[in-house]
Amino acid sequence: MRSIALLLLAGCNPQHADVGGQWFAWLAASGSPSVLDGTLPDLKTTATIFECSGRGWSVEDERFDQGYIGPVEGDDLASNRFVGGSCPVDGDGEFFSYCADAADEMAADCEGDAAAGKLGIDNLEFHTFLQEDGFYAIKGELTPWRTEAIIGGEGDIQISIHQDLGAGADFRFMFTIKPAFRPTRCDSDDSGNSDIVDIDGSSWLERWSEDEDGRSIYYLNAGARQVKWGNGGNNEQWFLVTDWTSGYGYARFNGEDFNSVPTDYGNYDADGNGPAFIEDWNQGDPSFLGVEDRTAPDEALYAEAADLLRSKAAGWQAEMVEVAGAYTGDGSCDDGLCFEHKVEDNAWRPIDIEPSGIDGWMEVHSSWVRFDQSVEEMAKVGAGDSISGDFQVVYEGAVTPSRIVVKGTFKAEELKEDRWAYEFLEDDLRSRPEGEKYCK
Repeated sequence: MRSIALLLLAGCNPQHADVGGQWFAWLAASGSPSVLDGTLPDLKTTATIFECSGRGWSVEDERFDQGYIGPVEGDDLASNRFVGGSCPVDGDGEFFSYCADAADEMAADCEGDAAAGKLGIDNLEFHTFLQEDGFYAIKGELTPWRTEAIIGGEGDIQISIHQDLGAGADFRFMFTIKPAFRPTRCDSDDSGNSDIVDIDGSSWLERWSEDEDGRSIYYLNAGARQVKWGNGGNNEQWFLVTDWTSGYGYARFNGEDFNSVPTDYGNYDADGNGPAFIEDWNQGDPSFLGVEDRTAPDEALYAEAADLLRSKAAGWQAEMVEVAGAYTGDGSCDDGLCFEHKVEDNAWRPIDIEPSGIDGWMEVHSSWVRFDQSVEEMAKVGAGDSISGDFQVVYEGAVTPSRIVVKGTFKAEELKEDRWAYEFLEDDLRSRPEGEKYCK
């Protein structure tokens, strides 16, 4: 009877994949359900607390502002768990004695200290979410009690991980990718003949994976958009169409919903303006597009701009590692679990005269899944096949500025077929005799 019970338990908690790594969470004090409902009982006594929201000591009311979560007494300061905060001030404008010695350090946590080379929360450039609220930061190892690795009816691979947070709290996250991802279009001539060709003349997946030592990388770019500055302040947004998206992630942290952070894009027009990542790009002629008709890119300037972007992205990594604490161990990052960015410069894309497209844009990625299998192998993967690799996914709160980072490895000996899979209607229609002459 005991053996039957164990089998039933295993059936309810499948382990399709071996997963290891680290998770990091920053929960917004003013909106996260995990904070407001108190279901994580040790949150306020064990978490690292960030308080650079602008809340602090109110001289007029002689109390801390409502919602302030920084240090309020000497024991708080002694714990070293607080980043930022505010010191009370008496009627003579003097700091209360218990935190007078810590006031400068608290201010430097928020404002930074250029002389000491200290980056503060107020001068973060890219990962600015810590400026929007107070945050409780917690982290831990990925030790899933349940994992699923399935391939759906449309051929997408989904890996789901369920993590126990203790005290009845649960954290689950997933990511899904298109293994045969390849944006194409249908070109037809005047005679009605048609052919499928790659968008921008090459496989995006192969280009992304060129520097991955034979592995394949899929960026979770669903929801990405390009923002074209101008038009009298009315910025124009172009969202990536479905066929251009290779992956997506979703998470639920103890009742709070999260979506994966997609690609961030930046570009430069012929005047060096635009929604550029590098705001100070103004050396000589900053245009890597070269001329008005966008047909003769200046490759040298393009490469120089790309190098500068990579340098900036390294600084943005430091915002997450050094300021937000997205690291393990001693912070040396030797274990490969520190937060990082990946930059794609898109130099391979031919410049054209169309306003849409990604030619001339550069990409900064925070979320991806990388497989040990090659691009060619992933295009053929199916139910029953083995896959392995690693991942980094950043999730942002659906209605709060909360953030989660997961980073680790996975191995699934046998991909399971989705039992609820359905026939993909578009493929079915094109497989019929009358559909053969059409291409997607």
